[in-house]
Amino acid sequence: GLAEEAGEVLGHVRKHVMRGRPLDRDAVTLELGDALWCLAVVADTLGISLHEVARRNVEKLRARYPV
Repeated sequence: GLAEEAGEVLGHVRKHVMRGRPLDRDAVTLELGDALWCLAVVADTLGISLHEVARRNVEKLRARYPV
């Protein structure tokens, strides 16, 4: 489900960027919500909080792209 929802988000963005179509922000917002829900289910199933996911990602990106 997560990959499918991410693909739907990217489809909207691609049409906007590559084809110059107006961005349907409401549709993108709904699709992002679906992707977030799927991500939350995966994390919860594995006993990982979204807070921990976000914190670790920030650490990783700071190490990769130091200021």
